Amino acid sequence: MSADDRAGDGGNQGSGSQTLDRGLRLLELLAVEDRDMTVAELATALGMHRQAVYRLLTTLRNHRLAAEGSSGRYRLGLGVIQLARQANPQLQRAVIPYLRTLAEELGVTTQCVMSEGADAVVLAVVEPSDAIFHLSQRSGARHPLDQGASGLAIMLARPPRADDPPAVVEARGVRIRGVARKPDTGRGRHRRAALRR
Repeated sequence: MSADDRAGDGGNQGSGSQTLDRGLRLLELLAVEDRDMTVAELATALGMHRQAVYRLLTTLRNHRLAAEGSSGRYRLGLGVIQLARQANPQLQRAVIPYLRTLAEELGVTTQCVMSEGADAVVLAVVEPSDAIFHLSQRSGARHPLDQGASGLAIMLARPPRADDPPAVVEARGVRIRGVARKPDTGRGRHRRAALRR
């Protein structure tokens, strides 16, 4: 047990682990900020030395509770979602109604996928009620961002990078020229015909 663990935090009621308290305060700060933060910003906001923040971030990253973004900035990691799902599935409950509406309207399996580092992680999946067969991933499934449409869509939404995969570069070119089109599912033809009447 470290001196930090034995010492407790003077600002807290009762005894406890100062290291754990600092790590939780770091997670809370990452949760309330709507932007990625540098180690220096985190250290200043928490009143801690940068080296202590680095050590906490290393542990949090090992448990996927913090993730390193661009330019050495940090944000919450998607491991927080797994913990939240175990205790309180609020995030999934928030996206599932939208996924259900899309699944029924389009007649396809829908999913919410988020990025974590170089991976795409499936948060939630909803199948249409009239599905005869389906291809789907389970919630929590992971795959490299550059493999699969969901990961490529995430990469396409980001600012261009020199190491973007060819599929993202090509899609960006199509989008910039304004040639991108939605596939015709048949339902659109009926809507267009009704509008012309």
